[in-house]
Amino acid sequence: MSEIFISHVEEDEGIALDIARELEAAGYRTWYYERDADPGPSYLVQVHHAIERCSAIVIVITPAAVRSHQMTVEVVRGHESGKAFLPVRSGISHAEFQQNQQEWRMALGAASSLTIPPEGAVAVVPRLIRGLQGLGIEPTPGDGKALSARAFVSERLARSAARRTPFDVVRSWTKSKPRVAAAAAGGVILLFLAIVIMNQRPSPAPPVPPVPESAPQNVEKSPRTARVEAPYRNVDVIGRRPAVVQVFDPT
Repeated sequence: MSEIFISHVEEDEGIALDIARELEAAGYRTWYYERDADPGPSYLVQVHHAIERCSAIVIVITPAAVRSHQMTVEVVRGHESGKAFLPVRSGISHAEFQQNQQEWRMALGAASSLTIPPEGAVAVVPRLIRGLQGLGIEPTPGDGKALSARAFVSERLARSAARRTPFDVVRSWTKSKPRVAAAAAGGVILLFLAIVIMNQRPSPAPPVPPVPESAPQNVEKSPRTARVEAPYRNVDVIGRRPAVVQVFDPT
């Protein structure tokens, strides 16, 4: 039986599901916890049996995965059982996971890892199939749904491209490069705040033209005071109405 065990953390269930569906479409059988574990018996026993009977282990390596004790148990058990590993990575480099997980580095040995591209996990399945076939692991005989490797690649990539939307591409890119996505989101937020602040600044008041020196002045003299009507100068007065000023006249 060409059964493939998929080791992953709960946060990466979507990646595991995509890989399982595509491998099964190519004629392989898969096992992963969320879908295939039965209620009642110990999950440790079920995982143990699934690893024992599998032909190879696809391990989904992400920043959350390298902190998982359960995945370390599965990797060690697979290593002790002599299983072949096919690592796929998302959001973490090969050097980073080797540095953060020394046990995995020893257990996986010289197995090379694949990077999940922005198109999603479906895009790496053709390479996983070639890797399995290179290990001598072929699809389950007699499965009428099994496709040849070339036909599988052409059919699946065409179907994936047809059903993917721009939102799907952005979401996959965000998952594969979380740091770059976070930096881009922060830049957009800062730009939006800068635009809001600029729009809230008060606009400067229009300059008030000075009153010409030749403006007419009307003076009405009396023995002690003179009534002078003259417009204000350099004062912003609505309507520029004239002001009345009392001037003492000693004559």
